[in-house]
Amino acid sequence: RIEVIRGPQSTLYGSDAIGGVINIITKKGEGKPKFSLSAEGGSFTTFRETAGVSGGNRWVNYSLSLSRLDTEGISAAGKKYGNYERDGYKNTSLSTRLGFTPLDNLNIDFILRYVNAESELDYSGGIGGDDPNYIQRSNQLLFKTEAGLSLFDQFWNQKLGFAINNHHRDYKNKIDPWNPLYEKSNYDGELIKFDWQHHMKLHKTNAITFGFEYEREEGRSKYYYEYFGWPGQSILPKKRANTKGYYFQDEIRLRDRFFATLGIRVDDHSRFGTETTYRVAPAYLIKETGTKVKGTFGTGFKAPTLYQLYAPATLWGPIGNKDLKPEKSKGSDFGIEQELLKKRVILGATYFRNDFKNLINYESGLGYININKAKTEGGELSASVKPIDHLTLSFNYTHTDTEDKRTKKDLLRRPKNKFGLDINYHFFDKGNVNLGVIYVGKRDDMDWSVWPARRVELDGYALVNLAASYNITNNFQLFGRIDNLFNKEYEEAKGWGTPGLSLFGGIKLSF
Repeated sequence: RIEVIRGPQSTLYGSDAIGGVINIITKKGEGKPKFSLSAEGGSFTTFRETAGVSGGNRWVNYSLSLSRLDTEGISAAGKKYGNYERDGYKNTSLSTRLGFTPLDNLNIDFILRYVNAESELDYSGGIGGDDPNYIQRSNQLLFKTEAGLSLFDQFWNQKLGFAINNHHRDYKNKIDPWNPLYEKSNYDGELIKFDWQHHMKLHKTNAITFGFEYEREEGRSKYYYEYFGWPGQSILPKKRANTKGYYFQDEIRLRDRFFATLGIRVDDHSRFGTETTYRVAPAYLIKETGTKVKGTFGTGFKAPTLYQLYAPATLWGPIGNKDLKPEKSKGSDFGIEQELLKKRVILGATYFRNDFKNLINYESGLGYININKAKTEGGELSASVKPIDHLTLSFNYTHTDTEDKRTKKDLLRRPKNKFGLDINYHFFDKGNVNLGVIYVGKRDDMDWSVWPARRVELDGYALVNLAASYNITNNFQLFGRIDNLFNKEYEEAKGWGTPGLSLFGGIKLSF
């Protein structure tokens, strides 16, 4: 399951959640053993293979999946600027979850995820950006264990968790006829997290959640170069930072009409001291008319990462900045949602505003810097319509105004207008067709291919994507998709490439 929560969410999710949270919840295995195999191929010499097994009973559950992706890709530097050397990508991923339920009120889960990836990079975007031997290799290992205990007929539920995340990145750029610079660098990072959460159902109208988190970050890095035979290097020795977090949240539910969440959190960072954040989120449901009125107001806090603080300088200038200050945010929104025709039509409108202080940004030649103040403000409209069974039409539109208070200009790569249309049709209880349209309006960016770099406006673009699947039998599925159906030429970032018309298809077996 994937949960998307907007606005500052630091109360429960910690200091990184200053603008929202995407929470991915791994699916548990259940029932008799189930096996799945799939294979997919398509444009840019792309191949993807996956295999998985899952199952479980009252006492134990398990799931295991393995995937491999290989693609020759496109030129990252942008074909329209004369760059034709493809930048490929390889990824091998292993994901597993094992759970035990030794008692009716006790469960223990173990989660492991490993990713090994190799990316071919280009030196820059735009003219002359191709680089045939610039490669990044990375390894990431995530392990998490969590125990859940329910007491007093589920009045008091506890979760005790421990997680460790190891990440290694290695970059190497060899000398070639177009580039006299040899570079290599690496980064080793480790994140350890301990958390203990309590949830108490005090009454059918009230529940509280409180807990403690401890997080320790550790990292080190090294950069080496040779330029026309002249060597140089910079080193980031091992650095550490830790954060202790204490939080409390109260959930109120009255007559299935009024709902409210109130939360507060105190973080104690080893470098930046103590910071308090909070969130208030009320909602009121008018059942007779199918109307929901909702709003939120909250604050967020995000400390700079060790890399942003201490990353070693390169030949082209600094990266890390020891003088960085933590990012802080205040966010609010107010919206209304209306159901019509027995929920066949759902309409929504929301106004939002976010104010940021010390927003961290990267600028070439300067490294990471704080933007003194910035803001985003705008509105969203949404509609979901089900004119007949099995057919759903979804529409969304967002208008966003942004401002860097330092320069009085828009924040980079934030479009004022963004539009989406999704049409989904399920037929014969076996097939599904989905048509998606995405429009992204004009937005500012920086052109780094000239000196000094200059601010430019990127054109808006519209993409049409088509996907379909059909179950030949209960165990055999065909699927395929066409991305960028009309072969639209566009840029997400100035100078960098994007794929044109792309076709992919495959099969999936399950038994």
